[in-house]
Amino acid sequence: MFSTFVTLALVLAPSISRVAAFDSYYPTEIGACQDLSYAWVSSAVWPIDAVIVDPEHPCDDPLIDVGEVWATSASTKVNVQPGKQIQISLLDANNDESWSSPITVTDSGDYSCFSDDVAASLSAAAAATKSSSVSSGSSTTALVLTTDVSTSTRSSSSASSSSSSSDVDGDLTPVGAVGTGSDSGAGALTVPVALIGATLATMLFL
Repeated sequence: MFSTFVTLALVLAPSISRVAAFDSYYPTEIGACQDLSYAWVSSAVWPIDAVIVDPEHPCDDPLIDVGEVWATSASTKVNVQPGKQIQISLLDANNDESWSSPITVTDSGDYSCFSDDVAASLSAAAAATKSSSVSSGSSTTALVLTTDVSTSTRSSSSASSSSSSSDVDGDLTPVGAVGTGSDSGAGALTVPVALIGATLATMLFL
């Protein structure tokens, strides 16, 4: 049992209540609807009367009445809305007390321990916060896209210029056309040679 107590004390945040008759150990924050684990020294006399209170009104009715605990640690589900603070009050059988420092309740995204109305309200608030964050991110992305569009426009202009150059080149006479002109000249020289050959043959027969 002592080893379990030591392990739990080491796992918990280094918040220790020392302005009390006995020491206790607890985290500095806890998610709503999550289990709050806390512990105390073995010198405290059992049973331990544990309650969770509002630190601003610690003497009012407790937010959570844990009841009597016959051990050196306890775990309590925190059905307190996010953004609020709670405080642990421990009283042992000798009427010695131990109080924690205020513990902040954070938004865990779990609203199962609240009524339907409260859960719906918290869920809507969380969704609105998330939507606002997404909108901020989208605005930044839009600025980046604007820069990319400018780059794309310049690239498109370059591509158009290249395309225009290709069209102009297509209208020019290819180098091979010079060869075609040479072939026409060779054909023109073939006729006179044939006539000269025929004339020489006639002269031989005469």
